[in-house]
Amino acid sequence: MAAIWLGAALLAALGLGAVVAGVRKRGASGEAPSAAALFAARRQEIAAEAEAGSLGAEQVAALEEELALDLLDGVPATATAPTPARPAPSLTARAIGAVAVAALALGLYAWWGDPSAPALVASFNHIAPDDQAALTAFASKLSARAKRRPDDLNTWLLLARVWMRLENHAEAAAAFAAAHAIAGADKQLDLAWVQARFLADGGVLTPASREIAARVLAQSPSEPALLELLAMGELRLGAYAAAAPHLVALLRQALPPSRRQVLAAALALARERQDPNRPHVAVDIAVDGLAAETPPPWLMVLARPPGGGPPVAVARLPAQARQTVLLDDANAMVAANPLSASAEVEIVARLSSTGAASDSDAEAISPPVAPAAKPQVRLRLAAGPAGAADTLGVTVDVSIAETVAPATPVFVIARAAPRPAPPVAVRRLTAGELPARITLTDADSMLPAARLSALSEVAVSARASLSGDAGARPGDLESASARVRVGAGDHAQVARLRIDTPVR
Repeated sequence: MAAIWLGAALLAALGLGAVVAGVRKRGASGEAPSAAALFAARRQEIAAEAEAGSLGAEQVAALEEELALDLLDGVPATATAPTPARPAPSLTARAIGAVAVAALALGLYAWWGDPSAPALVASFNHIAPDDQAALTAFASKLSARAKRRPDDLNTWLLLARVWMRLENHAEAAAAFAAAHAIAGADKQLDLAWVQARFLADGGVLTPASREIAARVLAQSPSEPALLELLAMGELRLGAYAAAAPHLVALLRQALPPSRRQVLAAALALARERQDPNRPHVAVDIAVDGLAAETPPPWLMVLARPPGGGPPVAVARLPAQARQTVLLDDANAMVAANPLSASAEVEIVARLSSTGAASDSDAEAISPPVAPAAKPQVRLRLAAGPAGAADTLGVTVDVSIAETVAPATPVFVIARAAPRPAPPVAVRRLTAGELPARITLTDADSMLPAARLSALSEVAVSARASLSGDAGARPGDLESASARVRVGAGDHAQVARLRIDTPVR
């Protein structure tokens, strides 16, 4: 837009410049200077050069003699062959030309540009959301602009916003479609487009809206706005089995309590309408020691192959003192590997203050169960100090003698004693967290089948990885290894590790 205005201004300036130049040239025109006048002027130049020392007396005399001969011949020393005189354009003609150029500049802008564009953009934010008349007039202006500039992405996006505000969802969807044709696949554009398309279709999922939604999910599988839209659409179609996975995915996220309550009720309805004989596991979980005054930890309930392995179903929700979590195919981590395809699974319940699956404060594991039998599993966890007292593990005091960057990774490792063996449990810290006291438990186990609680004694060590790698590298710092018994609560033995020896 600025470039178009600048071009028009330059064309107008050129026209004005032509008028000014013509006037100046006309005022300067007159009779050609005489030969005598040229001779006198040239003599003055020669004299000035002589005074400056550029010419000697002989050179001055020679030049003046040459000028005199030229004067006698009647031909100026600098004269050229005469050219036919051409009549200079009149001032009126030049003014008409300048006006024509300026008119052309403005005409080109009116065709390619849009004089009202800056005003349109500036005025949009000043329109009251409920001013239907002003919004309608604004949409009309934008529509006219879009016809003149069909490749202007911003025009289509702004027009779509106006139509959405007017609740004309069909027109908004058409504007988003035009924007998509210009910009191509874009997550934010597609998300706005599918919402407009969904509302334009009366809250029903059509093949067109599903195609757009699939593009968004491919980039952002946990997009809350899209998951809620898809769940609502499937519920309206009575596709309860299809709605449940979207609701489960939503409930894994951090949500306001009121919103979580609504979505949980929708999930309960969707499951109630499904076949009660479908494979599933009902998990009754009791959590002791929850502090009412602090935010509850996250509770993760997962089904995995007996002995460990990738989970086939996962639920993630805030912990409560008593709650029942239902695992079925809606909780599948991968649609191609549902819970119903597993002959047996073990159920794992974990408490995590951060919500990360790898950060476990307490854990309980069930014996293997068959989802087809629709079993009821009961697990008990302890939060906070109560949980730590009943958890078998190894307590370690870790400190570091050297000054290293606070973000340097520090690995605390437990291995089966007495012979060297692969790590049984590992906890990752940073140098900035040291000194620290930690307790390694089964939650830190490297392999589910090799649990720390199954050992009576382990060798523990700590290493600061200056290279950032998990494996030891020359230049890293490490502690001496200490053997310690695996215990619980007051019976736990404390290992003290000081990181002070370079790895060679």
